[in-house]
Amino acid sequence: LVPRAQAGGHDAYVSALMLTWADKRRGRGTEGTAVRTGQMDVIHDVMIEPRFEPWREMAKSRGFRSIISFPLTVEGAVIGSLT
Repeated sequence: LVPRAQAGGHDAYVSALMLTWADKRRGRGTEGTAVRTGQMDVIHDVMIEPRFEPWREMAKSRGFRSIISFPLTVEGAVIGSLT
């Protein structure tokens, strides 16, 4: 998974996430879930959500508490997510 656009000065953070869209541990966050299902996905509290465990400490160190991802579609096919 390679970010094509990002904002907010978190380049190192985004690279360290090691995200995937596959249905495995690092693909079960909001990004991978939105891409696989074609549905918006939200985690209201990343500190208690079990599937966010791979990224919890990085999020905590930056003060992040919630996350939401929207699938991006082109002609009915999901091509990525806006997170």
